[in-house]
Amino acid sequence: MNPRTTRKNSLPADEKQSVKLLIDRMGLGKKEIEEISTQYGVSAFQLVELMRYHKYQFLYTPEPDGTNSYPS
Repeated sequence: MNPRTTRKNSLPADEKQSVKLLIDRMGLGKKEIEEISTQYGVSAFQLVELMRYHKYQFLYTPEPDGTNSYPS
């Protein structure tokens, strides 16, 4: 059994949701997320939390009319 596969399958729900958010909304790849985690020692969940509390809006939200736009 591959230990990496086991580790990924045993991720908490918050971590899985954070990875999905970073991939879908930020356009990061799984490899990039793993590199950030390795280099800086933060999980995807921690990264998302840091981004949420930062003064700049990183995670864009869809406009009410359904079009996506990045913050200006």
